This record gives sequence, structure tokens and C-alpha cells, in this order.
Amino acid sequence: MKNKKIWIISIISLIVVAIILAVLLTQKPIKKEEGAIKIGAILPLTGPASDIGDWQKKGMEVASSLINEKGGINGRQVEIVFEDSKGQPKEGVSAFNKLTGINKIAAIFSSLSSVSNAIIPFTKNTQCVLMLISVSFPEITKKGEFIFRDHPGSEDEALEMGNFLFKKLGLRKVVALYCNDDFGIGSYNTFIKKFEEYGGKILWADAYDLTQTEFRNMSVKAKELNPEGIYVIGYVKATVLLIKQLREIGFNGYLSAPMALSTQNFISLGGDSLDGIFFTNTVFDLNSNDLKTKDFVERYRKLYNSDPTVFSGFAYDGMMVLLESIRRKGDGVEKIKEGLLELKRYDGVMGAIEITENRNFKFPLKIVKLDKGKIIPIE
Repeated sequence: MKNKKIWIISIISLIVVAIILAVLLTQKPIKKEEGAIKIGAILPLTGPASDIGDWQKKGMEVASSLINEKGGINGRQVEIVFEDSKGQPKEGVSAFNKLTGINKIAAIFSSLSSVSNAIIPFTKNTQCVLMLISVSFPEITKKGEFIFRDHPGSEDEALEMGNFLFKKLGLRKVVALYCNDDFGIGSYNTFIKKFEEYGGKILWADAYDLTQTEFRNMSVKAKELNPEGIYVIGYVKATVLLIKQLREIGFNGYLSAPMALSTQNFISLGGDSLDGIFFTNTVFDLNSNDLKTKDFVERYRKLYNSDPTVFSGFAYDGMMVLLESIRRKGDGVEKIKEGLLELKRYDGVMGAIEITENRNFKFPLKIVKLDKGKIIPIE
């Protein structure tokens, strides 16, 4: 009798399970709602390079606002999570750990060579796509398979400037003064190699601190060597102050600098002392008739009541390329990497961008000269 009851209960249980399964199988699956696509950005929002960080932040925001206005990426809105590195490697690492560990973000922008170099070792244990901006350290993308650089490398700027100084201006003896960080050291090492390969000579080279304000001793020594030109490598206020003091002690030879100093705030800060200086620069033009560039400039001005800089443009294009990759392939780490490499080329506001197998974004460069506050193309 007892066994019969157990048998009946078992049969009933099986029938109930069968009914439940039948109901579940006939019901339409409930679609899981996906949230926003989150992109991380570790920028120098305070500190000596805060101008650059601010321009980059605004460029990214223009890109995300444009995409969100059009319905997002595959129906999902884009959200940027900003963190302040203060231009300090330690702060950058903390921000990276927060974005990957707490926010679980698969793609992160990192600005400045020193900060990015400090972050890269941590990407080996925490897989994510790292997009480098304002990073010119030579061959930095070789440090990890998910690292992409959305900026001309120091080798690109140094080759362009070295070629111009030696072949176009005919200079043979120069002095190089560079900021004492990964950007400055990497740029200087590349420049000296290229310039000496051409047959030129570096009479003297020295480094300066990013927060330095007094350069008289350095300026006097540089002038006493009687160089034909001085290449001042840097991207902060200190770089402009160094150039001003070189002019104040009477150096009247050729001066050249990276593209960072061609932005309007540095031109205004330098005043007449920057007149005649040569810069490497991109093809970005505020007055371009290109529809994509015009739209970017107009949106930027409307949002911030100011003009975008090359740093805004790099950040904007970088965000647009990243989001296009996600649109095509998805927002997983492997998918983002695959999508970026498959793109190969993107026509952005900074010109025709080539994405190489080594995960570098190659931009067209040119040499410009500052003439009475206006940038004049040389080539």
C-alpha cells in the first residue's frame, strides 16, 4: 500500500513538471533590456596638463551626444565615465582599477605617455581595450595586444620635424630641450636619432620639469652654444615659458615645437615670443568645408562657446572610431579589437586615419609656422 502511494505521488509530480515545461516552452522569451554602452576615459582634468584633458573631454562629449541624438549604437545610448589622472601615473592606475574593477568597462581612453605607460602593465591581468590619446611614446602599442594609439607617435612628429629642419631649413647644429617625462624623453630620443641620421648634430640637450617656471640658466647656456635652431619639446605652460625666456635673453635663431603648442591658449600665453616658431601639425582646419568637420566645429561651439583644438579632434575621432567598431562587432573586448582592426581606415575631422596592423592610428601631418598670431602652412 505504501509503495503504491509513493508510485502515485511520483506520477503526479512528473505530470506537474511536464505541464510547467510545456507552458514555459510555449511562452515567448522575455527580451533582456541592455543598458548603456559605457566607455571609460582617464584624462588630466586637473594639474599641469588640464587644458589638454578638458579639450579631450569635450571632444568625446561631442561625439557621444551626436551618436545618442541618432539613437545610440544599436538602440543603446553611450555613456562616458570620466576619471581624473591629474597627469600623475599613480592616479591613472587607481582610475584604471576603478573603471575595470567596479564599472566593468571594456574600453578605456588614457591620456598622456607617463600615465598610460603606468597603466599598461595592469591590462595584462584585466583584459580591456586601451585607447591612447596624447601619447607619443615610441612603439607603445607593442606592449599589449589590446592597446591602440589614437595620436601621432613621437616618431611621426620627430621624423617630420627632423626632415624639415635639416632638408628644408638647412640646419645642421641644434639644441634640444625636452620635458622630463615619457613624452619628452621618447620624443627627444626619436628626434636625435633621426636628425643625426640625416647628418645633423645635437650640440646640447637637457630636460626640464613640467611645473618649472625659471629657465634663465638653461636659456643662457643654449644661446652660448650658438645653435642654428632649438627644438623645444613639450605640451604644458612650462614649455611656453621656456620659449619666452629664450627670446628674452636674445636668442633669435629658429625655434620649433610639437603640435601641442599650436593651440590658441598657448599662442596667447606666448604672445610675440612665439612669432616665427615652427610646429608639426595635423590637417585639422576650423574653417574646413568638409561636412563632417563643419558639423563637429559647430556642435563644439554650440556646447562650449569656444573653438575645438587638435586635442578635441583626436578625442572626437577616437570616440567615433571606437563606437563604429562597437556598432559593427559588439562591445566585448575581443569584438572591439576585431572591429577596430577590420576598419583599417576612417575619414575623420583629423583627416584620413589609417589603422595599422600594429594598432596605431596614422594621421597626415604637416609643418606650420606662427605669423603674427596666425598659423600659416609651410608645406
